[in-house]
Amino acid sequence: MRRSLPNAIRLLILGDLFMFSGFGLIGPIFAVYVSDRIPGGSIASVGYAATIFLLTETLLKIPIGRFTDKDKGYKREALTLLIGTLIETMVPLLYLASRTMWHIYLAQVVYGIGFALAFPGWMTMFTRHADRGHEGFEWSVYSSTIGIGGAFAAAIGGTVAQAFGFPVLFYFVFLAGVISSLSYALLLWYTLRNGER
Repeated sequence: MRRSLPNAIRLLILGDLFMFSGFGLIGPIFAVYVSDRIPGGSIASVGYAATIFLLTETLLKIPIGRFTDKDKGYKREALTLLIGTLIETMVPLLYLASRTMWHIYLAQVVYGIGFALAFPGWMTMFTRHADRGHEGFEWSVYSSTIGIGGAFAAAIGGTVAQAFGFPVLFYFVFLAGVISSLSYALLLWYTLRNGER
């Protein structure tokens, strides 16, 4: 059994851990925030918001993936991953600044754009750096790490929102996104340093 993970895989797992755990903090209570704090917000409008995010990222992922594939190296993948993550990092601040449901819908479009930029690059980089013969182990480490982070985030998010309010919670999500972005910035540096242009 492999005892250690490649550095690039560690950075990819760390970045996703903070990004998914960050949004996991607000996921279970997002409907409460929208219906209670946003004028015109309702359970139905939360469903529309989810649809807007999913349609945006679904429609953009394929053309972005084709764009990154035109580069023979991995610079584009690392760069779009970083840019997408930086965009996603701004989303909790957009939620916090929202005053109408249209603001929430716009934030979901931004979220979808960020996710669509980050996804193809992340998948390509993980596939590229996974050790041949140890792919199952490394994917399992990733899945288990994200699963544990998400499980704790769901419980912590509601507790923080109840004790300190939604603004504090959204700032925590923003901070998690910053840490995730730093991980991918290191990955971009690692990619360029190793000549994977």
